[in-house]
Amino acid sequence: MYRDLLKDLDFFKDKSLRFWAHIGPFMKPIRIGATEYIVTEGEYAAEMYFIRKGRVDIVLREFNNFPFITVEKGYYFGEVDLLLGETRKFTFRASEETELLALSKKDFTKIFIQEFKDIGAEIYHNALRRRVKYLKTQKEAIEYCKVKGFRQKPSFKSQKTMISKDKFNMRRGSFQNLIHGLKVKNDGSDKKDDLSDEETP
Repeated sequence: MYRDLLKDLDFFKDKSLRFWAHIGPFMKPIRIGATEYIVTEGEYAAEMYFIRKGRVDIVLREFNNFPFITVEKGYYFGEVDLLLGETRKFTFRASEETELLALSKKDFTKIFIQEFKDIGAEIYHNALRRRVKYLKTQKEAIEYCKVKGFRQKPSFKSQKTMISKDKFNMRRGSFQNLIHGLKVKNDGSDKKDDLSDEETP
């Protein structure tokens, strides 16, 4: 039933049909127009996304949306902040007409942390590596923009509702306890290092 929905996503190609059938009902299709923001830095991390069609850039909003990493069709994004923090550290924007499948944090937790822990561990280790790459490339992009004299705009704040500090700390503690079980020693046995989706300009 969900084969057509998931078959073109690289993440699912080596996963079991049982996993496909389990996660399929929780995936929410979303259409995003070219240059529309999907998530913005500072907002609460509520979902991760799989790209069925199109491309998504991580951009420096303060430097006229300068793109410094591109995530291509077939790959995913947004999981880093679900696992490693409560708020978005980066801004993602569609570079063309894009179709996504969104998975909520609640369903993400249920599927990857409570039920399919081996796949959850794969995502977790990839997220650690992605965070390092994102931060390094972001720093280099900021320095490049400054050298080139790109006009810097005032810092942006998310227009979406932010959670209170108390609620933030409560959710953070609860979620961190759940992912503790995924923090196993990475012995290099992961099925793949899923970092080939990002390309710096």
